[in-house]
Amino acid sequence: MKYFSRQSLLTCRGFTLVEIMISLTLLSVILMLLFSSLHIASRSWTLAERTTEEIDELRLAGTFVSRQLGQIVPVVWMTGGERRIAFKGMHNELHFASTLPAHRGGGGLYLLTLKVNEDDGNRRLDLIYRLAKPEFPSFDIATLEDFSTVSLIEGIETVELTYYGAGGTEDEPTWHSEWQNLEALPRLVRVQIKASDPAQVWPALDIAIHPQYEKAHPEFVIRGQSE
Repeated sequence: MKYFSRQSLLTCRGFTLVEIMISLTLLSVILMLLFSSLHIASRSWTLAERTTEEIDELRLAGTFVSRQLGQIVPVVWMTGGERRIAFKGMHNELHFASTLPAHRGGGGLYLLTLKVNEDDGNRRLDLIYRLAKPEFPSFDIATLEDFSTVSLIEGIETVELTYYGAGGTEDEPTWHSEWQNLEALPRLVRVQIKASDPAQVWPALDIAIHPQYEKAHPEFVIRGQSE
């Protein structure tokens, strides 16, 4: 038979209630810190993903705008005895003629308008387009019906458009807030977008017009309905 001394029995005793409570408290604090760290990491990951998606959307929108403006076609629109390039540039709105990618309809020549629209306090940059047809009385899409609209950029404050080129045959090229030359295209179109969110900073987009087109050698002549 094996005997235990009093000292050995004392050394083999279990934890007291106070020790268990202290251990559970420490474990709770550790678990709380662990879950807090995981929550912060999850929020940071979600925020990073959202920021990346927004940057990708802005990049794609900027690429699309650059592509459309870079493919401007110098169409001469003749209607009512007036002959002019199908290009109307204002400081916050632009009408022009170009092609469209296949997923937007593709094929043929389109009349397009780049402008800011507002809906329930949300300002966005829209592209409005309509297939160009000779029976139209004007190339200005604002006077037409049955057009399509695609929203390019949401949550913007302003869009400033400026144009670089010669305002007349005898003028030196310079920047213009509006394009008044009805016989030729500008050399450059600058698009400056200011987002509603101060954290989103858009660099200025300088889009070059095809060198052949800025000399006002049209590839297409469309005679309006009144011609």
